[in-house]
Amino acid sequence: MSQPYKICPQCQTPAALAAPSCSRCGRQYHTQFTPAPQTQMSPPSPSSRTVIQMPPGTHSSTTALLLGFLPGFGQIYNLQHVKGGLILAYVLFCAVGWLPLTLIIAVLKIRVLILFIPALWMFLLITGPIVYFIQFFDAIMIASKLNRGEAVRRFEWF
Repeated sequence: MSQPYKICPQCQTPAALAAPSCSRCGRQYHTQFTPAPQTQMSPPSPSSRTVIQMPPGTHSSTTALLLGFLPGFGQIYNLQHVKGGLILAYVLFCAVGWLPLTLIIAVLKIRVLILFIPALWMFLLITGPIVYFIQFFDAIMIASKLNRGEAVRRFEWF
């Protein structure tokens, strides 16, 4: 039987839930079972996957600030995982990633790109610290919104 059923307590024969008596031994069932209505589970709405909301008073701006000393960890604490990971990757690339890139360009002797190495260094040396300091303020502001019970999008800034 692929549908829900009940078992006769006397002869152990399966019977439909709505059956008033056993078809084999004739025993009357004292309890009438009715199957629960089948409900279709709907997938979560797109907004529930893109919006973060917490009960008021449960999120700390101070914790977000302290975790912000490690780039992106304040955002991860604020449940903005992808944004935090992107910040962490960018700041780490700005800090140490330029060195292997420069060595690869120099070893391969790509003359056109060798001209851009100083510009690349300047770009990374300027934007890395800017992103690092901005992420502090972002972590604090988003944590404050979450602490007030406001809804925040996954990639929302400030």
